[in-house]
Amino acid sequence: MNDIYDYISVNETNLVQAINESFESFGKVIKIETIKKEPLSKRKKFYKILFTNNKWAHLTIAQNLTSQYDKTKRFNELFPDISCKTLFIIKFSNFDVLGQEYFDGFSIDHLITNSLITQKEVFCIYNKIYHSYNYTNL
Repeated sequence: MNDIYDYISVNETNLVQAINESFESFGKVIKIETIKKEPLSKRKKFYKILFTNNKWAHLTIAQNLTSQYDKTKRFNELFPDISCKTLFIIKFSNFDVLGQEYFDGFSIDHLITNSLITQKEVFCIYNKIYHSYNYTNL
């Protein structure tokens, strides 16, 4: 079956131009790098970009990211010490481009799977999120 999710093709030059035109406050994009996730996603593509202000951003490119944008933005407002700031969302071709602060680290599931964090530490993180979530509207 050949549908939109079989492969996301992105013209990186046009992507950089779209970001530069939409978000001048971040400076201009001066570098773009593909982030390869394993297993490879057929529904999303990932990049990291460097702006002239020497800040890196993580990009997720996929369809229908508006809900994820809203949730990650709200999540960062509630938990700024354990999450990356959501920077922007733009339309590009048939896709959404979600930009967030970039961090050079690993997800919680990667850390636990590779024994880089204990189950107790994961429980503490999730417990903090759970209890905060019960007192807020995410």
